[in-house]
Amino acid sequence: MAPRDKRRDLQEGDLVIARRKITLTVEGGPAHSRQRTLSAGALLRLVSAASSSNGGTYHVGAIEDPAAVGLVSMSSIEPAPEFGLSERALLTYLPEFAAGPAARMGPRCVRQLAQLGIHRAQSYGLAEDHGLQLYTGLMMQLGVYFDEDPFHPWAHTALRGTPSAAYPIAEHQRVRSLYGASADYFQRVLGTDSEHLRNALFRATQLRLDSLPSGGVCFVERMRRLLLDLYPQRMESAAPDALEQTVAFLQGYSHKPTAGKSLAVQVAVSFAMGRGAFQDPRFPQLREVRESPEKLFLGLQNHLQQELRDRGWK
Repeated sequence: MAPRDKRRDLQEGDLVIARRKITLTVEGGPAHSRQRTLSAGALLRLVSAASSSNGGTYHVGAIEDPAAVGLVSMSSIEPAPEFGLSERALLTYLPEFAAGPAARMGPRCVRQLAQLGIHRAQSYGLAEDHGLQLYTGLMMQLGVYFDEDPFHPWAHTALRGTPSAAYPIAEHQRVRSLYGASADYFQRVLGTDSEHLRNALFRATQLRLDSLPSGGVCFVERMRRLLLDLYPQRMESAAPDALEQTVAFLQGYSHKPTAGKSLAVQVAVSFAMGRGAFQDPRFPQLREVRESPEKLFLGLQNHLQQELRDRGWK
């Protein structure tokens, strides 16, 4: 019997996880088609379509087992048996840890975050429940890519040690390191009674779109002064070049030129909602309004207002 050819068109920006070895074909016209092979367990963000004036379409088909799905699209994920007890534990833990955000996300988006968290945590050797809960809890608080976020350099430092035969690092040691680093961070940026966060949220909700920089040679420095005024404790905990890294990340992700007011709002979103906010299962609506500074700024303000309500400050 001939194998079935299963293909699925994906939307730009989707996160995909290869369950089996698959081939990814990016089609942008006859002269612009190319393929990429993913090994089982690989994680890929579909950043942009084929670089051609005709645009592009993603097609995915399994090459080792065409009858198998072979791929999980994070925009339409189904329960995956291979995640097993770890996923079940997180699906119980996350709604308890962050009841408000989890309720707004809904079960499917919570599952997306849990599965993405398991994949990312396992790359650091975190496989036990306590490590997975700590890691995904930080994803809920700081963003899905908090460990790559230059506004949280302490996370990368705590996790970067890789076990080896010569220098084995036990999982509990890495968990202890991450827990200690995160506790120190929250103590610095929140304050004794969360007064730093509360004051920053009130200041940020008074921000107007026309107060953001519109580009120019001093764009980064103007954004730096703005964020320092809004939340100095956060900026003092960031890497020295956090803004430069964030701007480069945002410009590299977008397939359209990003500058001026649009870039300023995207930087503000990344600062407030975390690195990778536009691919974050917590904020599925952001991708739709990314190219509109007005709508994106409104989404940011709604998020900040919700933060105040969740904490009983409004």
